[in-house]
Amino acid sequence: MESKSPKFPWRPVLIAIIWIPFNSYWIAYQEVAWYARLTYVSPFPNVIFIIFLLAAFNAIFTRSSKTALTHGELLIIYIMLSVASAISNNIMLAEVIPSFGYAYWFATPENEWKDILWKYLPDWLTVNDRDVLTGYYKGDSSLYDIHTLQVWLAPIIAWGSFTFVLVFVMLCITVVLRRQWTEHERLTYPITRLPLEMADAKSGFFRNRLMWIGFAIAGAISLINGLNILYPAFPQIPITRQNIGSFTDRPWDAMGNTYTAFYPFIIGIGFLMPLDLSFSCWFFFLFRNFVKILISVFGLSNIPGIPFFKQQEFGSVLGLCVAAIWIGKRFFARVLIGVFRPDRIGIQSNRRTADDSNEPMPYRQAIVGIVVGCIFLVVFSVQIGMSIWPALSFFVIYYAVSVTITRVRAELGFPVHAFEYLRVSEDLPNTLGSRRFSPGDLTGFALYTWFNRAYASHPMPHQLEGFKLTDDTPIIRRKQLSILIMVAVFFGILACFWAYLDIYHRHGAMSGFGDWPNAWYGAWTYQALARWLTNLSDIKYGEIAFIGVGAISVFFLTLMRLWFIWWPFHPLGYIMSLGHWIQFLWLCLMISSITKWIILKYGGPQLYRRASYFFLGLVLGDFVIGSLWLIYGTLFNTTVYVFFPGSPV
Repeated sequence: MESKSPKFPWRPVLIAIIWIPFNSYWIAYQEVAWYARLTYVSPFPNVIFIIFLLAAFNAIFTRSSKTALTHGELLIIYIMLSVASAISNNIMLAEVIPSFGYAYWFATPENEWKDILWKYLPDWLTVNDRDVLTGYYKGDSSLYDIHTLQVWLAPIIAWGSFTFVLVFVMLCITVVLRRQWTEHERLTYPITRLPLEMADAKSGFFRNRLMWIGFAIAGAISLINGLNILYPAFPQIPITRQNIGSFTDRPWDAMGNTYTAFYPFIIGIGFLMPLDLSFSCWFFFLFRNFVKILISVFGLSNIPGIPFFKQQEFGSVLGLCVAAIWIGKRFFARVLIGVFRPDRIGIQSNRRTADDSNEPMPYRQAIVGIVVGCIFLVVFSVQIGMSIWPALSFFVIYYAVSVTITRVRAELGFPVHAFEYLRVSEDLPNTLGSRRFSPGDLTGFALYTWFNRAYASHPMPHQLEGFKLTDDTPIIRRKQLSILIMVAVFFGILACFWAYLDIYHRHGAMSGFGDWPNAWYGAWTYQALARWLTNLSDIKYGEIAFIGVGAISVFFLTLMRLWFIWWPFHPLGYIMSLGHWIQFLWLCLMISSITKWIILKYGGPQLYRRASYFFLGLVLGDFVIGSLWLIYGTLFNTTVYVFFPGSPV
């Protein structure tokens, strides 16, 4: 329901703005120092921890209902911190920082980057001042020197403006999608369940005995494993991913290594996912291994790239975007009619147009925002040196991927949606051939690697979930929330640049503290560009064919679900099975889905509702105790237990 309250919620907004820089610094330190993927999972553990602290403060220290933070205020803080966290992390904006000076600092006579790359790199997007780069890479320097700040200012303003517009276009797309997915298709939004329960003091969440049992189990595991890191003689509970080996005999060796893991929070979130979706994820993962075995049986293993899972993932993601739009085609047609025929708006008897009176912004403004935002992004790309059509094609595909990721979160609630193998900026020149693009196009693709290398912390799902969270909260209108989302984006951008640059100047970006993100992200950007410029490639028809296979597979699975109610396989499960992280999470999802099936079969929805608090407790306990360990490591500068460690790809 749309809010009727005319008051603007200044208190939670100010609290969120104050928290954002501390939150960004925490993310930066943890993801650089300990490779803790705070923003690799959903919901973000750092934000859940902050809301937990605020809820505890409410319960312990606030005696008056006037001073306590309300349900809606906690949700506003959660939404703004989630959006800011989606910007300020090593999978989004922080990845662009290592690319500022990498091509200049690591240019050598052997790699010939000075001759190959420098002439194509815009000065306003990079840093070539040797003195500033020395302080950045070696540390023991200060960011707050006037000359240093002046050097960093140009790329910060340029990339910050780019990021703001990039995310604003996402918001406009979200406005168009919201009503169809939330009200018409009634997607479940599993990720929103935990913050909703935590924020509502009347729900009895923190008085639920099953929740605290789950919290205690997950928290105890994290506590024991944390003590094991500090005191190796202390026993350990091996729940993180373990390589249990692989078969050595043919054809079974084609499966490669087999991993198991028992992450409590993954099991908890998996229990909240729709049963057919969680089942489809681990079923298609096992089917993927079966395909590998068949390829070995038929002697096809020597074909380079086969079975082209990366290309299937690319095609399936694009295919799902098309399928999602096709499913809602009537609604989206009504939206467009209202945009191009404003005289038809408000004629409710003629249901040719979609009513947008309660939307975050009028549909016409959203469409104009998409068009104007994309024009800005294309002009930005042209200034880099790209041609119009490669730039436009890139952003069309990127936003199609964004729609799919948002759909994954809204319908499936998959806790880790990092499409590690899907990199639009690399896939276009690698698949279509670098020969087809100019050096300026290739430079643009390389410089855009940072925001489409992985999508685990993509901002767009947090925007849509924000609108879902406040649907029944009378503290704020959707129009006001859309403004707050962009306010969080603005402060998140500033906080991200400040946090990472401050840390790197003090510790050194290549001093053993921050060497992995700088070595990887900078290297990925410029090694790929050097390869494209020096080794021109042609179009790869085989890879394009398997992109088509991925898209066709999604269309087939979508149609089967629409035609046959008994069809158990969901296209989202097929998409997630093609990614990197499913090999570590499949067993957790199998455990949670089988448990959920047994509870629903023998206890019904009522028992499922009661049992869900136990699994919510697993998530909360893992996040809270795990976050405390990370804070301990930050304060005492020591290695600590990481409840979800990263995995380089």
